[in-house]
Amino acid sequence: AERLAISRTSPPDVAAALAQASGALGAESLAEVASVIEAAASDMGLRVRRLDKKSEKAAVASERSRLLGSLSGESDPAAALALVVPLVFMKATGHALALPGKAIGPVLAHAGRKGTLPEATLSAVHEFHAQVVAYLKAQGAGGSGSDNLATLGEALASALPRIKACVGLGSAEDSAAPSAEAP
Repeated sequence: AERLAISRTSPPDVAAALAQASGALGAESLAEVASVIEAAASDMGLRVRRLDKKSEKAAVASERSRLLGSLSGESDPAAALALVVPLVFMKATGHALALPGKAIGPVLAHAGRKGTLPEATLSAVHEFHAQVVAYLKAQGAGGSGSDNLATLGEALASALPRIKACVGLGSAEDSAAPSAEAP
C-alpha cells in the first residue's frame, strides 16, 4: 500500500514506472523481476547495468567475511541465527541475502532444496531455529515459566558453538558435532 501511495504522489512521468517496479516484488522468478525492473528503469530514462560475475563473487566473499566476523563475537542466539541463515544460504547458493526474521524458515527450506549442504548442517540449523523461536515466544509471554525460559536459554547457549561451526567458525570437532549428537 505504501509503495502504491508513493507511486501516486510521484511526478506523472515516473509514476507508472514506479508502480510497475513495485509489482515486480511479487514476481515468480528472478528473471521476471529483472525484466520488470529493467523495463521500469527504461521508462524512467535509466539504464540498469548487468551484474559482473567477478564483482559479484567479490561482494559475496566480502559479505561472508563481514557476517563471520560479526558471528564470531555474537552470544545472543537470535542474533546469531540472523547471521547464520544468510551464511548457510551463501554456502548453498553462492549468493548473498539480507532477510527479515520472519523469512528465516522459508530461506532455510530453500537452502535445503538446493541439495548442496550436508544434512547434519541443515538439521542442526533447523533445530536451532526452532529452539530460538520457542525461546523468543517464552520470553514474550512475560517470563511465565521462568524455569522453562532458563532451560531453553541454556540449551541455546550450548548449541551456539555447534551452529557457528556449521558455517566455518570453530574447530573441526565442533563441526562434526551436529551429526554425532543424539537429540
